Amino acid sequence: MLGEQKLFVIWAESLNHTCDYQLALQFSKKALSLENDNLKVLEILGMIEIELEMFDEAREVC
Repeated sequence: MLGEQKLFVIWAESLNHTCDYQLALQFSKKALSLENDNLKVLEILGMIEIELEMFDEAREVC
């Protein structure tokens, strides 16, 4: 069975690919709250923030 954090990552990636950036942002932030040093989550979150033109937030992630 997949862990809760891993499910949030999968959902965030899927929503990112379908351009549902607002919902992907929510799932990636939830995944990050469960494991704040996960590089994959940080990468996904940064990409979503760039798509949403949240450049200052994206810089903080990097």
